[in-house]
Amino acid sequence: MRAPVTEWEKTPNTPESRPGLALRYGIAAIFAGGALIHTGLALFRPSVYAPFADESPFAWVRNAWRDVFMTQPRLWALLLAVGELLIAVLLVTRAVLGYVLVILFTLSLVLFGWGFLLWSGPFLAAVLLAMILERQPDAAARRRPA
Repeated sequence: MRAPVTEWEKTPNTPESRPGLALRYGIAAIFAGGALIHTGLALFRPSVYAPFADESPFAWVRNAWRDVFMTQPRLWALLLAVGELLIAVLLVTRAVLGYVLVILFTLSLVLFGWGFLLWSGPFLAAVLLAMILERQPDAAARRRPA
C-alpha cells in the first residue's frame, strides 16, 4: 500500500523548479556517499570511530559513544550507513520526510562537538534553500531586482 504523495512533494518539472530539485538530489547524493564511506570504514577500519565523540560538550554523549557504539563499531557503523542510505532514498521518493530526517540528522551532529556547526550551519542553509526553491520555484526570480 503506497502512501499518498502530497502536493508539496510533486515538484513540477519546470526550468524554475530545477535548482531546488538539483539541490535535493545533491543532498541525497551526499547522504548516499556517506553510506558508502561508513560501509567501507565499518568493514575495514572500525577503529577510526573511537575518537569521534571526544570533543562532545556532553559527558553522556561521550560515555554512550564509548559504552554503546564502540563495543560493536562494525554493527553500529553499518546501521549508520543504512540510515544514511534510507535518508537518501526518502529524499528522492518522499521529499518532506527526507528533509525532516536530514535536518534532524544534521542537528544531531552538534552533540558531538561545536566544530560540527562549521558543517551543519552551511549545510542546513542549503537544505532550507532547496526546500524554498521547490516549494516556490519563482522565489529566486522574485529576489532579483527588475
